[in-house]
Amino acid sequence: MRRMYRNEHLIKIQEQARETVSDLFEAYMSEPARLPDHVARREELDGRARMVCDYISGMTDRFALDLRGRLSLRDGDGPSGTGVIKASRGRGGPPS
Repeated sequence: MRRMYRNEHLIKIQEQARETVSDLFEAYMSEPARLPDHVARREELDGRARMVCDYISGMTDRFALDLRGRLSLRDGDGPSGTGVIKASRGRGGPPS
């Protein structure tokens, strides 16, 4: 760890990425109806956690960040102030 590159800007970006993935995972685990139909069909075969992980892992960085914003995550209104989900603006599929 002593030779690890610790740029403050990169650390901030890494933390934002961790929070984005965690927020999306929590949102879809608690409300799987937000998932696009083609993804939701996999729940019975793969289980909810695997289905959600596979969906998130296929996202580009930009799509994940945009989707996080559209799902109104990180607003502090969720359980324990975690900002899990505030409001829905339709299903969590790709932008039209």
